[in-house]
Amino acid sequence: MLRCVAKVIHTNYHIVLLPLLTIALTSAWVIGTGYFLIFLATCGDTQTDSFLGYSYVVYKFTDHQFYVLIVGIIYFTLVLFLLMTICDFLMIVSVTEWYFNQVDDSNLHVFRGLWWTFRYNLGSLVLGSMLVTWIWIFRAVGNYVQTHMTDKKGNVAEGPSKIMRKCIKCFLDCHNRFVKFLNINAYCQIALGG
Repeated sequence: MLRCVAKVIHTNYHIVLLPLLTIALTSAWVIGTGYFLIFLATCGDTQTDSFLGYSYVVYKFTDHQFYVLIVGIIYFTLVLFLLMTICDFLMIVSVTEWYFNQVDDSNLHVFRGLWWTFRYNLGSLVLGSMLVTWIWIFRAVGNYVQTHMTDKKGNVAEGPSKIMRKCIKCFLDCHNRFVKFLNINAYCQIALGG
């Protein structure tokens, strides 16, 4: 197996640069969009409150500002998962092209994968990223609800609600892993079948 991996990397050395390129693009996206989201999160009217002698600022949003912030967060996560998906797809295309075209001595399998990504398969990659994004959002909302679920005295709710929370969390986690597995296999089929 290591011999096969060495052959892939030796004849297709561009594949080593894909994780570095993904880290660079993802970091640039997080920094740029993070700045935009911080700007959106601080657009509301400020109100100063105090608690135990410490003052803090609370932002009050209009409905329009709140919806724009929610759409911005969804857009941020969608493009973030799309960048990671494109990197996965480029690696899959590079390896399949190398495997089925070993006679071809060109080292342009990564660039062929990039061409296939934007020419033929971008819709499939966006759909897979969208599925993962929505699952991630459902998991984030579930975690938020779980951390803020208390009774009238401020204690964390026990009993049936605790069991229900754990079952829902387990279901969402299993669903997330299943969709990621399905996406990777779908990308492999796309790379094999065109």
